[in-house]
Parts: sequence; C-alpha cells; structure tokens
Amino acid sequence: MEPVWTWREGGVPLQVRDGLYHALESEQAALVEAAQGPRQAEVAAILDLANRALGDLLGLCAGLDDEVIDREPAPGEWPLREVLRHVLEVELSYRANTVYALTRAEAEPLETPAARRARPEDVDARGTVDDVLGRIAAARSETDGALIELVEATAASGLDPYRRPTLWARYAVDVRFRLHRFASHLVEHTVQCEKALHALGLDPGEARQIVRAIGATRGAHQARTAAPRLLDLDREIEALATAAGAA
Repeated sequence: MEPVWTWREGGVPLQVRDGLYHALESEQAALVEAAQGPRQAEVAAILDLANRALGDLLGLCAGLDDEVIDREPAPGEWPLREVLRHVLEVELSYRANTVYALTRAEAEPLETPAARRARPEDVDARGTVDDVLGRIAAARSETDGALIELVEATAASGLDPYRRPTLWARYAVDVRFRLHRFASHLVEHTVQCEKALHALGLDPGEARQIVRAIGATRGAHQARTAAPRLLDLDREIEALATAAGAA
C-alpha cells in the first residue's frame, strides 16, 4: 500500500493506498453519472442491488490463492468452493423459478415443474477461484437480461409482473419478493465466505477491504455505464496494480 503512486504534477507524494481510494472515487463518479440518466425500471433497480452485492463478493474472493478454495474452515464446514457452487446453483434456480412465475399459464401449478428448473449439470464449480467467480458473474448478467425482458413483456401484456404469484421455501410470495432475493442471497453467502476466511486466518487486509468497496460500487452502476467508460475505470485499477507490483 505504500509504494509511490503518481497522480498529477505539483502535489505532495502519494501512495498506492491513495490511488485505491481515488479508484473508488472514480467508481462513485460513474455511479452518480449513471443516476443522472433515464429513470430505471423497478426490475433493473432491484437487480442492480444484486450486482452491487456480487461486486462485494468478487472483491472479497478475487485473487485468493487457489489452494484456499478447498480448505475446510472447520470440520464439516463448507470450503469456499462449496459456498461459491451454492451461490451459482441458487442464481440459476432463482432465475428459473422467476421465469416460470412470469410465464406460467393460470391453470399451471405455482410450484415450478422439474422440467422448468435449473439443471444440476449447469452448476460448474471446477477450476480456480477466478474461474468460479467468472461463472457466477456471467450467470448474474444472464439473469438480468432474461428477467428485465420478461418483466417488460409481462407489463406490456397488461399484467402486473411484480405481483405474479410464486412460491419461495413453500411460502406464497410474489415476483417482487423473488427479485429482491437475488441480492440478499449474495449478501448472505458473502458473509459466509468472510467467516470462512476468518476461520482460516485470512481476514481481508486493507487493500482487499478497499477493493470490496470498489467492486460493490462498480456493480451498482455497471449495467448503466457505457463500455468505454468501464474500460477507462479498469485501466485505472490496472495501473495501480502495476505500480504496486513494480515496487
């Protein structure tokens, strides 16, 4: 965190630590810019909360040594790979159940039929930490695309998509409830990952804690931010990594 980070000429010497906080400020600026655009539909605003939660999880776990992913934090406790596998499994399951709730005929049962549920073979938790995180991020993006389109189509048909009935844990709920579950489930298992890392003696250091804030802020705006702007933000963080690595 202490190597020199060069920002602009004429100021006092700065450190990589300051650069990380500047990267966070850049993400905050992008978030504010995105908020100035057209008003979001409710479904997109809800799913942005899930993307914010995902960004926090990515910041917590990205770049961990790969051997960590299979270490049990305590006898009988899930290692990180199993937690992340569950996160991916539930992302796919929640998507399938919400799609069914939005598309089912009135005569069909509330409970999602087996043929319409997520397939176990699609839950791939093999490989490195970053491999698994990448699949979770890809699934999260696919969920957003599918559900935003379906909610809009349902609304265009004259039905209220958010009040469509469905089941969760055998409770009668609606699609609005289900949409909010994406974020809360990610938060739940980010906490579980944090507890596992603590048990392994791997509490997040200063840099990782700032990166978590950067990741969460990025997640909150990335769906509404143009690709060139996101690339500029990525380059800023890559330059910081280069400065720290060179030292």
